[in-house]
Amino acid sequence: MGPLVLAIFGASLLWFARNNRVFVDDGLYLLEGLNLLEGRGVSIFGDEQETIRGPVFPLMVGVVSLVFDRDVGAIGMVLRALAVLNPILLHLLIRRLAGPVAGLLAAALAAAFSYTAVLTQTLNVDAVMVGLLLGAILLVIVALDRSDVRLAAASGAMLALAILTKETALALLPMGLAAGGLLGWPARSVAWHYAGLAAVCLPWWIYVLVSSGEVYLVGQLSTALAVAAAAGVLLAGSLGLVLWRRGTVADVYASERGRAAVAWAAVGLWVVVLTGLLLSTTPEAGELTLGSAESYVRKRVLPATPVWYLLGPAFLYVVVRALQRHRLWSFYLALILMQIPVCVLLLALRYTLARQFLVVQTLLYGALAALAAALLYAALERRPWASPRALAAVAAGLIAVIVVPTALGRGRYFVTYDRGALEGGKPDNQLNRAARDMSDYMEKNVPAGEGVISSWHYSYQVAYQTGLDQSWEQLDLDCPEEPRSLVATACGTGSEIWTDTPARTVWFRLDGECTGAAMSLGTVLAQMERTSSDYLLLTSDRRHPGLFDSAPQLAASGAFEIVHFSPLEGDVTSDNGQGLVLLRRTGREPGPTPAFMTAATVGHAIKCSRAEHGEEGYAERLRSTFPDGVVISGEKPISRFYRARAEQIFSSVS
Repeated sequence: MGPLVLAIFGASLLWFARNNRVFVDDGLYLLEGLNLLEGRGVSIFGDEQETIRGPVFPLMVGVVSLVFDRDVGAIGMVLRALAVLNPILLHLLIRRLAGPVAGLLAAALAAAFSYTAVLTQTLNVDAVMVGLLLGAILLVIVALDRSDVRLAAASGAMLALAILTKETALALLPMGLAAGGLLGWPARSVAWHYAGLAAVCLPWWIYVLVSSGEVYLVGQLSTALAVAAAAGVLLAGSLGLVLWRRGTVADVYASERGRAAVAWAAVGLWVVVLTGLLLSTTPEAGELTLGSAESYVRKRVLPATPVWYLLGPAFLYVVVRALQRHRLWSFYLALILMQIPVCVLLLALRYTLARQFLVVQTLLYGALAALAAALLYAALERRPWASPRALAAVAAGLIAVIVVPTALGRGRYFVTYDRGALEGGKPDNQLNRAARDMSDYMEKNVPAGEGVISSWHYSYQVAYQTGLDQSWEQLDLDCPEEPRSLVATACGTGSEIWTDTPARTVWFRLDGECTGAAMSLGTVLAQMERTSSDYLLLTSDRRHPGLFDSAPQLAASGAFEIVHFSPLEGDVTSDNGQGLVLLRRTGREPGPTPAFMTAATVGHAIKCSRAEHGEEGYAERLRSTFPDGVVISGEKPISRFYRARAEQIFSSVS
């Protein structure tokens, strides 16, 4: 098993070394890890505690960073190398269910085809969560074989670590109950399993409660739902205690069918309740339809899932084995079903990356390996040439014909694909060279403790690589209600920045609904005065196009000067500038400043103004809103078109 998996994974690691990218979330984990190790808790810029996600992954990142002196590339390689444990753990798990051949196939499938095998993100939390979940599942089975309550407690602790790595691991919370009902785990083992889980989770829950005044995860629910959930837990606990004292639990537990019925009921109830809770806290759930789900799966999930058409038969194989009352496969089926709430949530959110489905994908690849091995065993049995054997041989051959060429194609992709080479030798837009250059400059030229106001993208990474020596705060953008940090969505849904555009706007973004955001000199200077900051870092941000390009307008106003520019190579498709630019406040009063915007924003502004003031009044409305004129980015035809249109309206257009 070792050489094959290591060969596949080694090829994947070489691919990752050529194609990895630093995402915003990566910088977040880096900063949280740094702050944890330096005693500032789980925070971003060392002040407000960030308790949305648990501390396990940031702590891992922080420990690795101690060895590599804040080298983001090296940290990413080490953590990606640790993901080799996942195919090995899946091998050990499937081997116990279906034999060594199935275990070998499962490891190969996971190493070659998992979402993380070709994920460019430098720091991937999902791979760590899956490893911890596989470890917890394996410990449950080993604890059963050895009748060891210490291993049962360890399985609970491992599950807790997975939950504190990424909260979606909570979906497997009924795993102990399922083990008791479907595997025949003694009640004592079930109790020790949840004791181990509580021992690891409770300190974090207490920390979050003390530092933020909220209950971890529960705090994201509405008051009504939180009360209902608490009442449900108390009711279930009270009912269980009553049934325990009356001996009903013991009577049910004495019957294998009774245990199984209780386990399946608990899993089913959990799936329904958790799905409801997740959807109730997700605004996008209102847009979830069969059509939207089908479109998302077809466009995003299936293309990223090799041999996806074999996963349906693999799931049916698990169902059949469970119906045959095979205890381990019944438990495995329960684990897959527990992922339904997460899958439904992801269908509502429609994330771009399919890696969020990694847990269920891994379990289904394990099932596919077991199915292939079972068919192979059946085909090789020494029986007369009968239909079952013939059918098994044909089915095994079909799986091999599908999987082997796909695996060879994936291997070729591992060895040859280089995104930078395909883009003319330029590194990807999200590689960290520019951020490293900016952090080097700031370490040498920006005094420790100096205040820095920063836009969102790359700022976490730069702050981390400077050792958080400066005092950082996120830039506030102008919204109709009040200035708001652009860490979150710039302005609330339905906020009509067009009807309340701030004076002296230097950057403006508008969409087709006449909503958007702005950056005005007044808001920027007020924030810098409030925080005693002299430096402003603007970075490329696809969510706020043109924000980075407004740096020359800020400098032209006289209130700022550009002190360092770190260009970001590689984006050959955008009209927007790419990079990081550091400005310093001069203390002078700002002069006239044109507003910077993209061609799309100009088009939307003309449309919104025309709808509000008609054909005769829309031009005057634009001139009064931007009295110092506008600057329009880009040389694409659409940019030149709207620049010409704007020249008819403004006397100052660049």
